[in-house]
Amino acid sequence: MSGSGSTGLMEGVLEGVATSLTAALEALESLTGRELDDALRDAERLARQVAAYRTAVVERADRTQRHLDDGHRSVRAWIVTVTDTTAHDAAVTARTARALRSLPALATAFAAGQV
Repeated sequence: MSGSGSTGLMEGVLEGVATSLTAALEALESLTGRELDDALRDAERLARQVAAYRTAVVERADRTQRHLDDGHRSVRAWIVTVTDTTAHDAAVTARTARALRSLPALATAFAAGQV
């Protein structure tokens, strides 16, 4: 997928992340001992950062009412449709996105993968 402007930039950044993860997976077999401990910690931090990115996307969509463009009654319904996730998980993500608006310090820690 190619895009223009900020969409193209985001696609490029995310493609770079995907490429780096593929390289990390290929290098996994050479890790031993404490290297595996470090790899697991890194994976957990990255998973948290991906969750923060996903939540930030939802926050932006909620704030701009993106869900209305497609006829969805709520951002939760939009999340379910776009990601094929459960209604419960979508509701949790939407609530988290809204809560982080008023908690900037927590939002920063969340984005850094510290929460």
